[in-house]
Amino acid sequence: MQELALLFLLLSSSVLAEPIFHEKKYPEGKRPFAAVVQFHTSGEFSSKSYISDRGEFFLKEGFAIYVPDFFKRHGITSKTRKKTWMAFRKPIEKELSEIIEFIKKDPKIDPNNVFAVAYSNGGYWATYMAATKQVNAASSHYGVWQWGKI
Repeated sequence: MQELALLFLLLSSSVLAEPIFHEKKYPEGKRPFAAVVQFHTSGEFSSKSYISDRGEFFLKEGFAIYVPDFFKRHGITSKTRKKTWMAFRKPIEKELSEIIEFIKKDPKIDPNNVFAVAYSNGGYWATYMAATKQVNAASSHYGVWQWGKI
């Protein structure tokens, strides 16, 4: 019985050590690369949108791109998007801080050049990352600014 408990503890701690779901893509050229972390909208994560469409601009400019999905782990959908701040703000803050640290440890990334770009819901998180000095700078496109009225 103790072996099962120990095995469960080891497996669950390694699962929790994994960063939130994310996708990444690197440009061609000499590394280490500066990185842009793109935070998605309330319309949820879309690999095509953030890696292929919006991401192409950053890749062509020589930036690596990371796109974390801060909805998936918590079962948040576009219809339940208010849970992002109401029920899961603290866990998401922690998870996004962890993904930034994960990015900075990527040997292909220059840890001194990590930036955030965000859209709508993600604008809150990009601003949070910059305000807490976890990224060098952030840009929020049509971001969320009325925290008290969510």
